[in-house]
Amino acid sequence: TIGHSHSLDGYSANKHLHILDLSDNLLVGWFPHSLICAVASNVEEFIGGMVGLHTLILAGNKLSGTLPEYSSSGSGVSVTMRSMSDSSMSDRSMDIPNPNPSSNPTSGSNSSSSSSSRNLKASNTPQSPQTVLYTHCWRSISNITTIDISDNSMTGDIPSELTHMTRLETLKLNSNWFVGPIPRLGSIKTSHGGHGVGTVQGLSQTLRILDLSDNKFRATIPNALQYLTTLTYMNLSHNSLTGHFPTFFGFNKMCNSLTVIDVQYNNLIGSISPHIVNCQALQHLYVNNNRILGRIPGTLHTIPNLKSLNMSKNRLSHTLPSTICECTSLIYFNIKSNHIIGSIPGCIGYIGKQLKSLILDDNSFNDGDGQLPISILKLQGLEILSIAKTELSGNFLEFEKNSQKSAKCDNFGTCLPNLKSLNFQLNEFTGQLPSSIGLCTSLTELFLNDNGFTGSLPSLYSNLNQIVNFDIGDNEVHGNIPISIGNMLMLTRLYLNNNKMNGTLPNSLHNLHNLQLFDISNNHISGTLPSYFHGNVNFDNIYSLESLYLGFPLFFIVS
Repeated sequence: TIGHSHSLDGYSANKHLHILDLSDNLLVGWFPHSLICAVASNVEEFIGGMVGLHTLILAGNKLSGTLPEYSSSGSGVSVTMRSMSDSSMSDRSMDIPNPNPSSNPTSGSNSSSSSSSRNLKASNTPQSPQTVLYTHCWRSISNITTIDISDNSMTGDIPSELTHMTRLETLKLNSNWFVGPIPRLGSIKTSHGGHGVGTVQGLSQTLRILDLSDNKFRATIPNALQYLTTLTYMNLSHNSLTGHFPTFFGFNKMCNSLTVIDVQYNNLIGSISPHIVNCQALQHLYVNNNRILGRIPGTLHTIPNLKSLNMSKNRLSHTLPSTICECTSLIYFNIKSNHIIGSIPGCIGYIGKQLKSLILDDNSFNDGDGQLPISILKLQGLEILSIAKTELSGNFLEFEKNSQKSAKCDNFGTCLPNLKSLNFQLNEFTGQLPSSIGLCTSLTELFLNDNGFTGSLPSLYSNLNQIVNFDIGDNEVHGNIPISIGNMLMLTRLYLNNNKMNGTLPNSLHNLHNLQLFDISNNHISGTLPSYFHGNVNFDNIYSLESLYLGFPLFFIVS
């Protein structure tokens, strides 16, 4: 770690330093005010100040404390610093001193000067205390364009004085413990009592990247953000922001350049204005995990380069607009856990081959025939297909027969060759387990549980040699467990429970050395429990097994 105040003053006194990047180290202690404040020797004069600095990056450390408020001449932050011998300066186990002495009380035996600084961990005795006055905070680095203090343990409010950094282009304060309201980083000033021509102030014409995510903000999103007309990236996610989803999206020049809007994991209410389509540069929109109501705008397809759309875990209602099929740039689409009704648009497959994730779980697509659209097999780039708990029904064999005519595919596996995760659980599908899923050889997750599937476990499933999670529990599957199941060498979780399977456990199960959970409960399996589940330590044992559910009838366990 680095930390003694003299070493920091070495930076702050350097008026020719342009870039200071100390990111991803083990810096501990209080945020060094000396980096962004001048050191005043008297009221009229200040020394230090990194006037040439344009990039300050302290991300990925363990810094704590608060950001300093702006202080003009005549006031400031007093900090007592101590000189160290050369040997002590080389000690790497030192802290950055506390710039706020009153928050770090010491025992009454210490002098007033020593009580206003943190004790150093170095073994050498500090000498020659010198009290300095930090002042002109922020003004001394007025030329800065990048501030990145992300991924630390900073607390307190964000100083409103940041708005005076009129050249700032990147502000990243994410992953800290900042509280209070988001400051008015953009503003507009009118002349003649508010009736004249407005002029933008603050960061309105410079800021491009704003990341305040993963903090403790609890206020509303300030309307003043709409004046950040050069903003391309805005991330306010993972806070406790309240109020309505901002209505200013789509009504101002901000949308001319904004490519990312991320407000997920907050407490926003209201609806998404259809005017958001005026943000023609938008590529990624994340509003998930809020309390947003209303419809999914039917005009989203007019945003030409929209790639990611996550509206999951809100209170959206009405139907899924068919115009979503015209969002031909979408790569990720997630509306999980809303109140969407109706049916999945039959044109869903026309979104295009570039779509990698389609997640529609936990809605009510039971209108019409309530079946899976055949066109979904046109999405040949899909890697994640999740349509769980949506009240869909239908016979999968019939679905595949119809798909061969309409989607020009021989089978499920041929149509979706890149599929890695398939989730159809908690629906009302019937018919035999689709054997063609065994041709999706990239699958790592398969969830077909809690449906009405029948027939035996297809032997083609043994081709799923990348599968990690396999669940066909709570169906009507019968027959033996195939010997070929031992080819699924990557399996960690295997659920066959609550079916009508019979026969004995195949010895090939001992090949599943990664298996952690095996549930065969509530079937008709008979015979003895193989020794690799309970026998003496040998190469046949499944060492990784943590949970084994056998249910009834009980096995006769051999020693």
